[in-house]
Amino acid sequence: MKALDHAAFAHLETLGDRLRNQLRNAIARRGVPFTVTGAASLFRMHPKPVLPKEEALPTPEAGRVLLELARTFAEQGINISNNASGCLSTPMTNADIDLISSAFEHFLSSGDELFEMLRA
Repeated sequence: MKALDHAAFAHLETLGDRLRNQLRNAIARRGVPFTVTGAASLFRMHPKPVLPKEEALPTPEAGRVLLELARTFAEQGINISNNASGCLSTPMTNADIDLISSAFEHFLSSGDELFEMLRA
């Protein structure tokens, strides 16, 4: 814990902000029904355009999308939970953030059929 000083926390917060911004930009470019939440080193991708607290649990259709998202990330060597949440770590760099963003972009570009299911 001694290594987890103010600079380490600031680094994690900077990386987290960069990642969430890149994910949100990808969502906006593709016009898909997703929302990104999180703070500091934590992030989560939700297959809903807006996320009121009372709707935090995914529908069965959204659950299928989340599972496919986790599989797509795993194929690219990135581990996230089946609910599409993850956390960053201090050894990570901007290159790691760009890799995660790239995996999400890949998912968004190949999931039109899944996204239509969410819009129905």
